[in-house]
Amino acid sequence: MKRGFTLIELLVVVLIIGILSAVALPQYTKAVEKSRATEAMILLKSMQDAALVHCLEVGDCDSTSYYVEHLAVSFPSLECEAEVCYGKNYEYECDEGGCHSPYAMRTNSEYEYSIQLTSSYYDDANLRNKRFCYGSNAKGIELCKSLGGRAIAGYENYYELR
Repeated sequence: MKRGFTLIELLVVVLIIGILSAVALPQYTKAVEKSRATEAMILLKSMQDAALVHCLEVGDCDSTSYYVEHLAVSFPSLECEAEVCYGKNYEYECDEGGCHSPYAMRTNSEYEYSIQLTSSYYDDANLRNKRFCYGSNAKGIELCKSLGGRAIAGYENYYELR
């Protein structure tokens, strides 16, 4: 009596492993992208909080003259030049109204989207005091939805994050 597996049995096992990995890999990359987006939201919230502290220190919350380099908080994981900071996965920038409404744009990825936190100083009244995601392509839109985003009426590809 011979012990071992036949070639057919081994091929079936390899085929099953291949099918399982083909199904699991897209879900894995989506999960990784969601965690990166969550990390970006945390950093954006830190920027927004630092901007609030800065405006309270200066006494002028309407000023648009301050950006990341004026904030009392440093972001060691970012390399900043003027109002733009570059991270490993995102480009962070303060909106025209200063860092009250910072945003992060995804770079070097098949997912094209940006995330923004807005304050009461934001120009567009419909988007004030919101966290939202804007998807630039199909994968970006899919990611915005998977973050729990709800479509914002009147704004194509904008999703409010809760």
